[in-house]
Amino acid sequence: MEKLYDDLGMPPQIASTASRVAVPVYRNGRQIGRATTTTWSPVLKKLIALATVSAPHVAHGTTVEIEVTVEAVRQRVPAVVVKTPFFNPPRKTAALGSG
Repeated sequence: MEKLYDDLGMPPQIASTASRVAVPVYRNGRQIGRATTTTWSPVLKKLIALATVSAPHVAHGTTVEIEVTVEAVRQRVPAVVVKTPFFNPPRKTAALGSG
């Protein structure tokens, strides 16, 4: 996504709130689902999305494309199917030690 803005000579424009506008998800030029929520993750330093995709494309690591709008022009950017939660730090499930 950064490249799309860079090609226009603009800094990336990232919304400070999550978008609930459904956008298409593609693979091999065909729509396979839709992203229902997209947002910038300050922890992961990347755009993340929750999406529903058809069964043949749900394997973790599958490369897909998600539609984004840059300067009123729809574009497709690469995305990867990952397991949720997107970020699961060890401290979240660490047991308190005795002592």
